[in-house]
Amino acid sequence: MVEKIRSTAAFVPGIAKEYSTIFDMWNVRTTVPKGTYIQCKKNYVCHHSSHHKVDRTLNKRGQSKNTNCQASIKILVKIDTVSTRKSDSFVKNKYLGMITIANTHNHNINTAEALRYLNPDVNLRSTFEDYFYDGMTISDALRYHESILTMANKPIEYFANGRINPTYRCVQNWHDQWRLLNLGPRTCQGVIMKLEEKKETYATNGISIYFQEEPFVILILTPIMKRAHDLPLSKDIVFVDSTSSCDPENHCITFLLTPCAAGAAPLGVILSKGQSEASYSSGFNLIKQNVKNAFGGQGFPSLFLTDNSDAEINALKTVWPQSRSLL
Repeated sequence: MVEKIRSTAAFVPGIAKEYSTIFDMWNVRTTVPKGTYIQCKKNYVCHHSSHHKVDRTLNKRGQSKNTNCQASIKILVKIDTVSTRKSDSFVKNKYLGMITIANTHNHNINTAEALRYLNPDVNLRSTFEDYFYDGMTISDALRYHESILTMANKPIEYFANGRINPTYRCVQNWHDQWRLLNLGPRTCQGVIMKLEEKKETYATNGISIYFQEEPFVILILTPIMKRAHDLPLSKDIVFVDSTSSCDPENHCITFLLTPCAAGAAPLGVILSKGQSEASYSSGFNLIKQNVKNAFGGQGFPSLFLTDNSDAEINALKTVWPQSRSLL
């Protein structure tokens, strides 16, 4: 035991972990580094203490984690030297560690509300980031995680426990940070910076990305889209369909499709800022300038089928005046 205590790096964090259960959690309140007489000193407080929390009366959300709980764990590890053995009878008798536990909480620790306030496990965030990498949304990730707990026949307390099954707000915060790191800001400039960063990675997978800043527009061409321009009907008929207000920045996604034996084959995807004629024209011009075998090598299709968007129809007439447009 003495040797274990001397290995403070493993001993001190282990004590708080040992006294933590799935129903409570201990946070570090103060730490005293190694000195002349002590190896380490740490004070842990309950996660419902007032440490680093707004006063309960000032909390405007109506819910507070702060119950001013006084439960604590104090750990003191002393240094075993000739000097400390002379001055400290505990060290002289090889009692190098002292642990004081005040484990009386002023709140329930086994109710759904109390369990919801527990901080997530340190490895849980990476688990949810793996879900995001797999293409799951926030809601999808939460449902999938709960289904894993269900299949593992975990007790019902686990589903209310924030350490094991995090809240929507917690996962939303993780997703926002993950999205900013991997996909960049939602602004036009932020998107372009991230595309510049990942352009070579896309190119190694055969994906071509073309974009311009003003007006903001992006053209995406995957290997399937490039091959689809060689289809016989791509020079005869092309469907153009737009979906607006796809995100808070009001970006628009426009798909170009041509018929084939398997159904509709994509010829390209255009992301633009809004649905103005200038944005549509810029996106269509990116196809005209960068796709060498566009529309079966003809450079334009005989017929465009569109919706009733005047801006879209006018842009098609401007970029490909040889083509007809029908609703």
